[in-house]
Amino acid sequence: MDKIIKFNSIQGGPFTADQNLVDFHIPMNDNDVYDLSKSYLNIVSDCVSVGTNSFNVYNTMMVISTAAGNETTTPYNSFMVKNFNMKCSKYGRLSDVRHCDLLSQTLNDYLLTEEEKKSGEDSAINNGSNHKYLYSSPWREMRSEGVIPSRNIFHGLKIPLSQLDGIGDVTDFCGKLGDLDIHCELNVGRFKNIFKQGTGTRATDFGQQVNTTFVNYAPAAIQPWTTLTTASVFYSLDDSPYFVGQKLTVTAAATGGTGPPAVAAVPIEVTGIEWTQPTMKIILTVTGLPASTNADNTFTGLTCDGLNPTSITPVFNKVELVLVKKDPSTVEKCDGMVWNRWSTEQDNGNGLTSFSKQYVVEANANTMFVLFPNDSETLSNNNNITDARMRVNNEDLTNKTIAVKSSEYYDRLNMSLMNIGKELKSLTEVNYNNANTSTATGYTAVANNLVVYANPLPITPSNKLFQLNVNATATGVNKINLYKLSQHEILFK
Repeated sequence: MDKIIKFNSIQGGPFTADQNLVDFHIPMNDNDVYDLSKSYLNIVSDCVSVGTNSFNVYNTMMVISTAAGNETTTPYNSFMVKNFNMKCSKYGRLSDVRHCDLLSQTLNDYLLTEEEKKSGEDSAINNGSNHKYLYSSPWREMRSEGVIPSRNIFHGLKIPLSQLDGIGDVTDFCGKLGDLDIHCELNVGRFKNIFKQGTGTRATDFGQQVNTTFVNYAPAAIQPWTTLTTASVFYSLDDSPYFVGQKLTVTAAATGGTGPPAVAAVPIEVTGIEWTQPTMKIILTVTGLPASTNADNTFTGLTCDGLNPTSITPVFNKVELVLVKKDPSTVEKCDGMVWNRWSTEQDNGNGLTSFSKQYVVEANANTMFVLFPNDSETLSNNNNITDARMRVNNEDLTNKTIAVKSSEYYDRLNMSLMNIGKELKSLTEVNYNNANTSTATGYTAVANNLVVYANPLPITPSNKLFQLNVNATATGVNKINLYKLSQHEILFK
């Protein structure tokens, strides 16, 4: 039976923008065989909330933060790793890829189905929203019914090694390579938490403003005020913007009797939620409303608003390497290993609208992916590009210029993915916009469009000259990342 072995990083957490290097040392015996295609990094993390809420649970999600503001890019877990390399004691370096974050972020949008993108397995950092108005944060267990409070939880961000470099696709990684050392540079400093349903968000974060209105309250006798009934009808709890443990403020006009208690932005906390039939309205049980009301008091114009937390901070506590060690009885004799390896070259078109340049490419490079990073280097996105053409050793790889999004463009992309052993599963070609709650609007952000040129390369006896010609409009061609895949082999003596 295969075994699951977990290694802690040499460095201890928490990991921050200034402490973002992670190393692992794995002692290996000659008879050890690991399946790297099932192995992964695990970043144990949580979000620390500070506020006036008894449970400190807020409707929050994690986003990529830049100097220009918060990105609408939906990051996959693999974006947590910026640079990755691996070496063994007997044969040297096996992997060394820079900016694997951009490569994996881009390729995942093609290699994962829409269901897989939202499943949380690969995109647990932020896989959209559930219940329409509640973020699907893996660090929150949100309860939209009953009296059990929502809670904050620790969560492990799973990053498959196969999404970091080609070495991660190896199914029989043999201990004859010697002791293994893995080094990663993390992107943890690029992430921050934002929250939804804060102060002043009635018209936006609760779906519709009418969802924050409640029926008038007129007590029949002197009694505590502990419930609010929505004025709106909810056909399902999936449409509800409320959760147990939520902090809100309530405002109402108080009339009747002698000195009715004032209700002006009174902080309350939701302690229970009930969806009633046949009215299909939601009854919130709350604390914080006036302790007693008179029979002749009437409260009208009842509305609620959100309440801001003091702070919400992501904390990355530790990093683990989880390896699958194969049962020796299921492994054939290990005489060597063949694997793919990415290499990276970065350039800049400096705003040229007609860019042309030659690059020296490894002799054994068999596939080229040309990415055009946006300013924050989170996506391959440059909507100025109109067409491109590629040559190797002065021979055209196509017999015409390839326009963006043309049939030839997709043909070359599919050929290249097949050449690296991957399957094209999605052509939405728009990274999900995390500012939206519906699929219809989540895939319409022009800033999240993907632009990728790819082509298989011929194997040559020596280094080859790869020429890239790109035409663009407006601000032209700017950042360029070349990702070259080459095949390597080791034979054990």
